[in-house]
Amino acid sequence: MNSSYSSGALKRTDTLQTSFKKAVILLSGGLDSATTLAIAKSAGYTCYALSCSYGQRNKHELNSAKLVAESIKVERHIVLNSDLSIFGGSALTSDIEVPKGRTEEELSHGVPVTYVSARNTVFLSLALAWTEVFEATDIFIGVNALDYSGYPDCRPNYIRAFEDMANLATRLAIEDHRKIRIRAPLIDLSKSQIIQRGIELGVDYGITNTCYDPKNGGRPCRDCDACHLREKGFSEAGHIDPLALFFILIVKKALSSTDNSLEREFTSAEISLTSKLVTYLKRWYACVPISDNIIDGPHIFLSSLHFKTADSFFLLIPTVKP
Repeated sequence: MNSSYSSGALKRTDTLQTSFKKAVILLSGGLDSATTLAIAKSAGYTCYALSCSYGQRNKHELNSAKLVAESIKVERHIVLNSDLSIFGGSALTSDIEVPKGRTEEELSHGVPVTYVSARNTVFLSLALAWTEVFEATDIFIGVNALDYSGYPDCRPNYIRAFEDMANLATRLAIEDHRKIRIRAPLIDLSKSQIIQRGIELGVDYGITNTCYDPKNGGRPCRDCDACHLREKGFSEAGHIDPLALFFILIVKKALSSTDNSLEREFTSAEISLTSKLVTYLKRWYACVPISDNIIDGPHIFLSSLHFKTADSFFLLIPTVKP
């Protein structure tokens, strides 16, 4: 059986043909899965989001998945328990240390200890079961074969093989002769291209969570493989990662709590802090479109920041104090 998994963005003909169809979208709460959900939604699918609590140490991504599902307005969102931590063997599900500070060369070779054995196979199998129940034929997964961390279950040949298996193992395919498709719209996109596509579709990346080893409140560590790839993607796309604006959100919240008008006179301490934040961001990201003339107009800088979901961002970080 020939496989027809969908790589890249859905073509116009696909969009026309998939109107009013249902699809299951695997939603982790990360950048890639949020973009994938937005692509499916824009293609005319009624979206059913499936997230898995698989024993991951980072529980914040499930909170993010809920926020993303609400933001993009899925038909239904299920969080399914499937505890893979019982087996151990991964830095994401056990006490194995998460690798930090790996170079581009190191990222491009080998399978890292953050790989969770058979994770995508388990996720796709669960999605397949749900898909067949309401007789949908499309499953979306946000795997990527370019800017990925060396995982074997993110490659095109794996997706093709699973699709072939799905069409041999389901009543929908065998009895009803309806072909099941595994849609992988990000498979051949770079991280910067994924981010650009998501921004075009209005994805709020401020509520996603990508980090393998987040700090208290879900703040990214900025040093694991996932943070490195995310940072690189935003930098190459020419955009600021909303999560990088974490401290500026705090400042903005603090300012608005004392005076709702950003036209008032700023104190020297506020100006100094804002200036330091800009310097911090410029050092963190190679491409940050922020004016250097921050001292002359901090209120312009602060009021021009666009946070679609500042409130929902703080839902992820309820204990933060300005």
